[in-house]
Amino acid sequence: MEINVGKRALFVGDDEKSAKTYITYVQDENGNYRIDHTYVDESLKGKGVAGKLVEAMIRKARYDEKKLVPVCPYVVKYFEKHPENKDILA
Repeated sequence: MEINVGKRALFVGDDEKSAKTYITYVQDENGNYRIDHTYVDESLKGKGVAGKLVEAMIRKARYDEKKLVPVCPYVVKYFEKHPENKDILA
């Protein structure tokens, strides 16, 4: 499964606008990535795809030297379960 980078999302599929599996973000006033939504298509549920999207977002933030602000409930819970990544949080 390939995760692609768009302007406001990391996604699985051919393009950002028609992707059925994605994690969306906006850059806030401090330059941090505010993660506001995660969606996984029914055909991919239960396969760890949402976690892979969050991990890809963590890698992107580290590469871009940004911090993350989780707003999406799934992402909030991800960081509760993975405290080893809390250093990336704003």
